[in-house]
Amino acid sequence: MIKACRKVGVTAKTFNYNRQAWEDDKRTLTQLKESFENKRTHLNQVATDLFQDGMVALMHLKVIRAFIEGALRFGLQKEFVIGLVCPKRGAERVILSQLNTCLAEENLREYYGEKMDA
Repeated sequence: MIKACRKVGVTAKTFNYNRQAWEDDKRTLTQLKESFENKRTHLNQVATDLFQDGMVALMHLKVIRAFIEGALRFGLQKEFVIGLVCPKRGAERVILSQLNTCLAEENLREYYGEKMDA
């Protein structure tokens, strides 16, 4: 049979069924799947923890940046408030102009332009 397949151009091998080897492979596959799931769960947990730590560090940097910009702009003797505003998409310019109108001092309004941080 194998010679006939070779003549046609097909590579064939004899198949020897070994039930014990198949059961061992199946057991190994089950163990590997369990190990994979455990490691994937652990990796997910580590990634989540590190992402949270990274976000906390990023927020600290943003607060420090806002404080330094406020101190450089107004000096340390003035009191100022740092706030976080999350507008809907497309409403940034309207909210920025409203905040500028409501909160900016008259003599400092030209400092607050249409600057949009990305």
